[in-house]
Amino acid sequence: TLPAGAYSCAECCGVDTYDQQLSACMALVRGRIREGATCHVEVDMFAQTVFDLMGTCAWAEFSANIPVLEELVQRQLQAGISPTVLPFHSVHYPFKKQVVQQIASAHSSQTLERVMTAEAALRNKAGCKVAVPELWKEHDPYPVGGPGGGKLRVGYVSADFVNHPTADLMQSALLLHDKEVLDIFL
Repeated sequence: TLPAGAYSCAECCGVDTYDQQLSACMALVRGRIREGATCHVEVDMFAQTVFDLMGTCAWAEFSANIPVLEELVQRQLQAGISPTVLPFHSVHYPFKKQVVQQIASAHSSQTLERVMTAEAALRNKAGCKVAVPELWKEHDPYPVGGPGGGKLRVGYVSADFVNHPTADLMQSALLLHDKEVLDIFL
């Protein structure tokens, strides 16, 4: 889906006009990204639109969009910012494996930081004054060999486990886990 309000719909102005408008908008945003003159909303819109165009087999501007997207991701990674490109989207682009790994790592680090901050806030609310970096050293809620009978406990978190293609893709992988060694949580 294209970002709401970003472009006119094809039904309103005809497919040819729509393609011209989209092409002009994407060219404008590509230039602004290269100049470093974009806001986060434009960057998000650009990354999502590139993915959407690829998903609909609209290849006309693919070769112009991908290098800009790569530059953007590299700039974000170097700045310590979680990239606009999502890990699941990154595997569909012709990015080097190292870049895909860096994108996934940056997103997982951001998620871990959010979880640690939320847990610290809950502990502080309960009267425990534990600094966030010390949290995991002090408290391991699922120790191997502990109450779980020595099994490694693995948890998967996703909003896409319901009626979504990700759920279909993950189902067979989840069923292949060795239940003698792992406890799986969704």
